[in-house]
Amino acid sequence: MAEKRPSTQTTLQLSIEGGHKADQALLMYGTKASLAAELEMSRTTITNFFARRSVEQAKFKKICRELKLKVEEVIEAAVEVNRGIEELVKKLRVAIQP
Repeated sequence: MAEKRPSTQTTLQLSIEGGHKADQALLMYGTKASLAAELEMSRTTITNFFARRSVEQAKFKKICRELKLKVEEVIEAAVEVNRGIEELVKKLRVAIQP
């Protein structure tokens, strides 16, 4: 039997500027509670979105569509974590070579 790997879920978060745009869009929309109800999402997810915390990519995009925001204009720039880890591993390997 093959082992199941845990799925990796991509998350996104608002940039500072994106947060301002989202706040303005919410004023025209209504409340966070009504947005959560309309999108059939938890209020926690909506709160995390507006607090600039990580939100699952699909939910992030759905919130942006509802608020008429362009995702590419409101997301925090992604950090290349894997590249940083690869560089660190290379440095450690050199440091511990006999």
